[in-house]
Amino acid sequence: MKLLYFDDFKLGVLKGESVVDVSAVVQDIPHIGPHDLIGGLIARFGEYRGRLEDAARRGQGDVVAGHVIGASLFNLTVVVGGMALFRPVPLPDSFLWLEVPAAAAFGLALYPMLKGDLRIGRGEGAILVLAFLAWFGFELFRLRG
Repeated sequence: MKLLYFDDFKLGVLKGESVVDVSAVVQDIPHIGPHDLIGGLIARFGEYRGRLEDAARRGQGDVVAGHVIGASLFNLTVVVGGMALFRPVPLPDSFLWLEVPAAAAFGLALYPMLKGDLRIGRGEGAILVLAFLAWFGFELFRLRG
């Protein structure tokens, strides 16, 4: 079992290629900072090991997907919205007929990949990378044309 800190010192367990948040399991260990938490966990590891393994087994490893979706929503709402508070932000004509439908299509393509086991494998990752490269190439072609 590999323990790690993520997202401002939440405790996680590495499960395959994803991170499972197990901070709720160790919340009763008295601590002021992450060093106190890990020290207390090491001191009582025999007591917490089974609970950590159970939490990791039940966990879905949604940290990475959550960060990606959260960062996108943050950029859209806070960054663009914050800029618009100071000065109107002009959007290209293609925003409604190209970018928004493309974002919706990517979201719809991602849904079946996550629906079954909430895991994106190598093949699905390759599909997403190829789709991104195709979009990037399309944007470059539009800039030149």
